[in-house]
Amino acid sequence: MNYLSSSSPLAKDLMNSAAVPLRPGLFEKGLVLQFLSGYYSGWPVFDSTRKILGVVTELRLLQACSRLDSLDELRVEDTMTTPMYVFELDSLDVVLKVMVQRQVLRMPVVRNRNVVGVISRGDVLRHCLPLSTSSPQFVFSCAWCERMHDPSDGV
Repeated sequence: MNYLSSSSPLAKDLMNSAAVPLRPGLFEKGLVLQFLSGYYSGWPVFDSTRKILGVVTELRLLQACSRLDSLDELRVEDTMTTPMYVFELDSLDVVLKVMVQRQVLRMPVVRNRNVVGVISRGDVLRHCLPLSTSSPQFVFSCAWCERMHDPSDGV
């Protein structure tokens, strides 16, 4: 445990419980637009009972583009990875280990293989590197970048 914050939360304490799923079937063009927006780098794939089946990532989508002549018949299950996830009661140490070893941006959090949320690098970093509330800061967000801005910088 070598992160800056003193307490070690569980995955369920850091996750976003509003996980929007993909379902097996044709990869809808609207989903491609979601990837192109820059706000999403992966989507959990689960069945009607919320059981995790896999994850579709930008990389897997890029790989599909390189091997197919047309994406019209692209299926979610043909682009998803094998399920990779953490359990809701896993410690921050476990989450960090999986994220670093597997080099993932975000991953599902599960209870009995059912998705209960998603945890991202940002969720983990917000806990590990909490910002001081003593200086005013604004958050700028766009499809290209996310950064913190301190108004005293004059920028």
